[in-house]
Amino acid sequence: MLNGKQDFFFPYETNQKLLFNALGTPGGDKKLLLFKGGHRNPETRPELVSEIIGWFDHYLGPVQAR
Repeated sequence: MLNGKQDFFFPYETNQKLLFNALGTPGGDKKLLLFKGGHRNPETRPELVSEIIGWFDHYLGPVQAR
């Protein structure tokens, strides 16, 4: 899960933490990353994209050149 620390739409204590703990995925297969800022923070976009691409590469395999 990728979330903003100061997200006012989905606050950490009342939303993010509860959802993360409720996920049925084993603890070793899930992680919660909290980035500075709120619901949308353009400053963290490169970090978010890097995490998302890393997840896809890990679970779906890297993109193959043709």
